[in-house]
Amino acid sequence: MCYVADILLNSDIVLNGAPCFHDGNSDWRHWAPIDWASIDEPAQLWYGAAYPPQSVRIEGNTHAPNRNGSAVLLIAGEGVILNANEMGTRTPDPATTNIALVETGSDASLFDARRVSLKANTGWSAVNERGDLTNGGLVRLLPTERQYNMGVGLHTWVLEDPPDLYRPQNLLAGAHWCVVPRISPCLLSVGWTGIGAGRAKVTGDCSASPPEPGGQPTFNGAPVGRIGHVKKACVVLFGELELGSTPIARGQTLVMTVQANVTMAQTGLSLMMDSGDGWRSSADSDCAPGWRMYSYQLSMGVEGTARFGLQVFSAEPNAAAAQAVVELGSVVVAPVGQDWSRL
Repeated sequence: MCYVADILLNSDIVLNGAPCFHDGNSDWRHWAPIDWASIDEPAQLWYGAAYPPQSVRIEGNTHAPNRNGSAVLLIAGEGVILNANEMGTRTPDPATTNIALVETGSDASLFDARRVSLKANTGWSAVNERGDLTNGGLVRLLPTERQYNMGVGLHTWVLEDPPDLYRPQNLLAGAHWCVVPRISPCLLSVGWTGIGAGRAKVTGDCSASPPEPGGQPTFNGAPVGRIGHVKKACVVLFGELELGSTPIARGQTLVMTVQANVTMAQTGLSLMMDSGDGWRSSADSDCAPGWRMYSYQLSMGVEGTARFGLQVFSAEPNAAAAQAVVELGSVVVAPVGQDWSRL
């Protein structure tokens, strides 16, 4: 049978279309991302059509909100435009709290929504209870307790309305890279515990070299960073920030995108984010050699230290001597809706 997580719907419109592809295998740690066209097994059960909605425009509607409701629940789709939709009330009524224009999930085994454009949608609060700018009024991310497989496509979402107070920016701009637990001489206050719990032990045995201006090699004309000399596994910390003093991140749903080139077989990586109350990471898996975009998303808290890192692991014997087991192009952390390629 096909296992599907229960989803309590409180939405006007549901866009689905993602198949159940794992043929009854409940070992979710090894589920792959959604394969929309996986129809090789006629006996498979689907919780949506074999192919997702594409080229969808939803505009000029009024949403009558309910608590924890959303105008659109977006399970899967590509090329969705949400334009000039209005929320029916703007009063801070407790009965209409936590209302989102569009809601999607954080588990890439069940959700995949790509190339979504948001513009001129009014009535959804762009300010949270502390007065911070937030994308929570427009975009809400359903959490998951599972360790899930990379991103669900949120790095392709674009909020076309300009920000009122904060310019779009890469929250990791100017950050120093650190190998954990060997953090010196990085200028970071790191107190990590429990990294890699239940998975390969994090040894910190690797080297990390951030990209240098004018350095070689390059990817798309820009210098790349390197993670090398990997002995089994290590974690590289890209940066951290205090949520209490960073309004652009506090309460936001953030996306981390990494351009990575895995240079060896039997090697993989996991993107890691800490929302201020503990680590979450993408599911471990070996990665095919070559350049690829990886993404991961998480909703931040309002207090605590947010951290962003990458775990690299390898069973290749030559990885311990190689200068570049993984090459990295751009590494960006930004709120959902900011165009990562411009940051």
